[in-house]
Amino acid sequence: MASWTRRCTFSSGIANELKRDHPDAIGAIGELLAQVLALDGRQEEALAVLDQAESSYGRATNNAGVLQVRALRSAIAGQSVPEQEATAAPLAEHQDKR
Repeated sequence: MASWTRRCTFSSGIANELKRDHPDAIGAIGELLAQVLALDGRQEEALAVLDQAESSYGRATNNAGVLQVRALRSAIAGQSVPEQEATAAPLAEHQDKR
């Protein structure tokens, strides 16, 4: 498990260098890293990574990515995803950050 965590963290570092041109990369790698962290029992770190992933997807106006992160966050936190929240317009909060 530690090997995967190191690999994902390394990939996340590379993606951070590219985030201006490829904000979706941060989101995608963040989703993977969060899952690995959660499987290793590091839920708080996983949730922090998902905050970055959601922000990156928001900057890229990737609505599907934002919804995926929200669902994953709920799963890691042990909560169900309310139907209304899952179908809401999640990009509204990111529109001003562009």
